[in-house]
Amino acid sequence: MRTGSWDEELASSLIGLFILFAIVALVIVIWASVQVVNILLNGFALAPKSKVLWLSLSAVIAFAALALLTGTAWWLVGSALAFIVLVVCAKAIELTHAPLFQREPSREELLGEVVHLDQWWQAA
Repeated sequence: MRTGSWDEELASSLIGLFILFAIVALVIVIWASVQVVNILLNGFALAPKSKVLWLSLSAVIAFAALALLTGTAWWLVGSALAFIVLVVCAKAIELTHAPLFQREPSREELLGEVVHLDQWWQAA
């Protein structure tokens, strides 16, 4: 025989469902964070002297510092937008360095690399 009422059963099942959704959301957030860090590291590794990446990273840091110093939410919004720009630029750099977007070398270039037609003493 059951000892609880249907209200208690409903409340416990809703709490269990909420906990399940919270765990799934936490896993998704952790996965997305790892993906963003991977994109940023690949972008900085492929183009460490990219002025766009460094400028957007400094904008993120500057807006976050201003948000902490002033306590207004507008600087935090600016920091979030600058972070989105940083991730998009890093992904663009990653895509431009992908082998899919590289042009195929011509027959002459391949022949020159194999046979070494452009020797250093001929350049002088």
